[in-house]
Amino acid sequence: MESYALLETGHLPEGATYYHPERASHMVKLDSSAWDIFTDFKSKYPAIIGQDKTLQDALNEMRLAQVKSLIVAGEHDTILGLVCARDIQGVKVGRIASDNGVLIKDVTVGMAMIPASEILTLRFSQLDRIQVGHITRLIHDTGQNYIFVTEPHPDHSEQTRVRGLFSASRISRQLGEHISGDLSAHSLADMNRRIL
Repeated sequence: MESYALLETGHLPEGATYYHPERASHMVKLDSSAWDIFTDFKSKYPAIIGQDKTLQDALNEMRLAQVKSLIVAGEHDTILGLVCARDIQGVKVGRIASDNGVLIKDVTVGMAMIPASEILTLRFSQLDRIQVGHITRLIHDTGQNYIFVTEPHPDHSEQTRVRGLFSASRISRQLGEHISGDLSAHSLADMNRRIL
């Protein structure tokens, strides 16, 4: 221990705040790198829930984690799907309950989730060549609010793992423009000019 110099320290001043990656994210443009809008699970642990949990459990977990979606995971970290806040509130839940012959309060995450097979993916190796405009157009044209980014599992070459994701809400926040749903003709023309 004697060989390590004693570091100079200070005291936390009153009113100090903490670093939050989402709030610290800078504004981006359509021609910015996709890296600027990518949520990397290597640095931000994904919010997870089990398929047998209720929708109220999911909403509580989202509030706690300050996210709008949860990855639905099964045994051995297998991804079963994605559950989103907008899908588990309102009229849609009544339909799910009716289709499954249960009360609304008994609807589970598994009943309401987007199955893994329906989630769009991109390869992690593509990210160096992709701009924000590419992701924005993909989200707009497909109507998907989340795109998973996958890579081969380092220990099991035959397996794929999700490295992170692109989220419409995060991109909208960083662009300063709502990107899911209808974009203005000007926005679409600008996007096409930049990325085609």
